[in-house]
Amino acid sequence: MGEEDADSNQGIGATVLPVWQSHFGTQAMLLTPVSILMGTGGVVLLIVCANLANLLLARAMGRQHEFGIRLALGAKPWRLMAQL
Repeated sequence: MGEEDADSNQGIGATVLPVWQSHFGTQAMLLTPVSILMGTGGVVLLIVCANLANLLLARAMGRQHEFGIRLALGAKPWRLMAQL
């Protein structure tokens, strides 16, 4: 069909872009808020991971005395791992 109207189609072209790179529509309007929201979500995820690591470390430090006693009484390492 393009060959039939080759003279009228001179200089006409199209560029295919992904939706997030388009300059028209709602995606261009929402790009900044979504980026801010994703950044905020990443920061919250980092805070959650740090809090979880802190809680696990505090729990392990609290059980250190218990593990020491179990080792002194002759517990095997696999028994200690099973307790964890």
